Amino acid sequence: MARQRRKKYKQKKTQSEPGVRIVQMAPGGWGVAGEGRNRLSVWGGFSGDVVDVRVVRRLRGRVEAAIERVITRQLETVESSCTHFDVCGGCLWQHVSYKDQCMLKNGIVQFCFEEAGLDTDLIEMVIGSSERFAYRNKMDFSFGRDAEGMAALGLYTSPAKRSHGHHYSKRGRVPPVFNVEACFLQSEVANRIVVAVRHAVLDLGLSPYDVIEQDGILRSLVIRQSAKNGALLVYFVAAKDCREPLMAVAESIMTIEPAVAGVLLHINEKRSKNAIPQAEVILAGQGMIQETISGLRVDVSPGSFLQVNTLQAERLYDVALNFAQLTGAEKVLDLYCGIGTLSLLLAKQAGQVIGVEVVERAISDACCNAETNAVNNCEFLCGDVLTVMPDLIVRSEQVDVVTVNPPRAGIFRSVMKRVCELGPERIVYISCNPQTLARDLLRFEKGGYKTVAVQPVDLFPHTPHIEVVAKLEPNHV
Repeated sequence: MARQRRKKYKQKKTQSEPGVRIVQMAPGGWGVAGEGRNRLSVWGGFSGDVVDVRVVRRLRGRVEAAIERVITRQLETVESSCTHFDVCGGCLWQHVSYKDQCMLKNGIVQFCFEEAGLDTDLIEMVIGSSERFAYRNKMDFSFGRDAEGMAALGLYTSPAKRSHGHHYSKRGRVPPVFNVEACFLQSEVANRIVVAVRHAVLDLGLSPYDVIEQDGILRSLVIRQSAKNGALLVYFVAAKDCREPLMAVAESIMTIEPAVAGVLLHINEKRSKNAIPQAEVILAGQGMIQETISGLRVDVSPGSFLQVNTLQAERLYDVALNFAQLTGAEKVLDLYCGIGTLSLLLAKQAGQVIGVEVVERAISDACCNAETNAVNNCEFLCGDVLTVMPDLIVRSEQVDVVTVNPPRAGIFRSVMKRVCELGPERIVYISCNPQTLARDLLRFEKGGYKTVAVQPVDLFPHTPHIEVVAKLEPNHV
């Protein structure tokens, strides 16, 4: 029998492209060069750049390239303040002037609208953040192993950042964690807590949790802080109940930093880091702090959803309220309402507000916040938007304005259909993902609603992320 020949596969050589001009910005902070089948997504590239690049990955419908040499660069670059900038994937744009960061973010929104065939003339210039550093009210740090295999507490190393886009994290592998000494996105007090916890935990010998091996104890350290009164809430997330050794750490944190109101432990035995914890234990102090947002007093627990930039969130809500055009008599439906911050602000200017949220704890917090602020014209319903809305339609609820603030994936078609069936005079859409926003606005057009205003708001300086508020009205208006 003849020996069957094995097929030989030649590995494709990486392709160099000299003198490429970057003409647009795409979500994730990618520079875009070329059009159609010749389009390149360039890591680390900015609008106006002329660069030599090398193709590093070919994905379905997408070709990714890394910069070999910058020939010319139009935007203004500055010196990064952070010692971790070269390894951390958090602040991709800390070396870009803030004025140009806002210009790039506007470009990302315009790119998404162009791709969807929407009118880019509607897009206003980004409302910039007054605070460029120490603006985050929540930071999540990971326990893990550094590049040498030693226990660490900090953030994940970005292979793309370290290699300037030539290498990426391989699927199924967890990048090393580097020890954060100071993160400029949070306060100095929060930075001191991270360092203190690292030393205390290393002394206790508690091992970091290994996601691949599903072994170990400590998963993450989360710090929340009020932007208005400075109070902090610190909580550990662990794969096992380790309250006894952490009690002393908790007492030490509260002694060293008097602004810490409470230290907690969340026990999460599931594989996913973001799974709802099976138990919550107060190790020291209390389990909640209070924040003030646009005059509202809001109770913040470990699981509460808040926009991470409190001061800029107030500007975001101002835009949403302006787009809602309330006179005091309207009935408003607020979908994906979270702990009810926007719902309660709407209620101050509307006749009645109904907030809908699937997370039971969030609805409980929303009801408490309504009571705290003496808001009596706001009702909260717990349930999936898909199941709640048909009941509203059956009840013949007349809704004048609908506000939506969905997760990054956007709105389901079936939810969109239900919203259009309610026939509101206005829809206000708050989005953290301009790509899915553009897709959904196009679908709303097919459902009889046109986009009349678009306002980007920057809540995340030094990153490519951008919030966008859109206002829609019926086509016949």
